[in-house]
Amino acid sequence: MITDFGLGAMAKKTDSDKGHRIYPQRIAIAEPVFANTRTHKQLNRFTLRGKIKVNIQWMLLSTT
Repeated sequence: MITDFGLGAMAKKTDSDKGHRIYPQRIAIAEPVFANTRTHKQLNRFTLRGKIKVNIQWMLLSTT
């Protein structure tokens, strides 16, 4: 059931020795970007509807 969403491949990567070494770096590299967007730019949810509009809103926010 997990492989239906492609999570099986991700689980396989993170369960490897290399995955155990590099995955914890995500906390220092990727997560602060999303935390900054949520707290400082006050983007708790998107204000537009529809995938295209949400993608445009995200691209505009991520360029600032």
